[in-house]
Amino acid sequence: MLCHWAPTRASLLVVDEVIATDGRGNALLAVAIRKESALDGLDAACPLALAIVWHQGRCLMVFDRWKQAWELPGGSREEGETARAAALRELAEETGLEPPSLSYVGIAKFRLADGPEEYGAIYQCEVDALREFDPSVEIERVTWWDPGEPLEGADGPDISIVRWVHERKSRRGGPARVQDRQPVP
Repeated sequence: MLCHWAPTRASLLVVDEVIATDGRGNALLAVAIRKESALDGLDAACPLALAIVWHQGRCLMVFDRWKQAWELPGGSREEGETARAAALRELAEETGLEPPSLSYVGIAKFRLADGPEEYGAIYQCEVDALREFDPSVEIERVTWWDPGEPLEGADGPDISIVRWVHERKSRRGGPARVQDRQPVP
């Protein structure tokens, strides 16, 4: 991934290549550490919140019935909702998991198939125990995926995000957190 922080607030990320695309033509442009308090000051909207849930080194992935793809739990923020609250709500709606908290990790920048760019806030948590999954109208099934292995039918951008977080987590011997970030000019 070739990206760097630009010195102005108007253009926070300069991206030199597309990292991954999904089956609908949406492209992941960058994944980076940025303070959670800066989510509202980005150069594009941040309507998306994603939750990475870890259990014994594996990541929870959900299979979306409509997209026919494995992806991270998450979705759009509702009006007036914080990104963190959206991640918690979407995680509960899609998987039934209700962790007491999520740690903020960073942001992902996307270019949508129809042209505009947007950001997604990334959160994570670790769970000690698994619970039975009940399929829903949207989510058909779940799996605990090892980021070092392939996952057939997976959403490319989400796989890239998980691997980025997993790499940071592995390098630091624990969760990737915003406290680990480099200063932004």
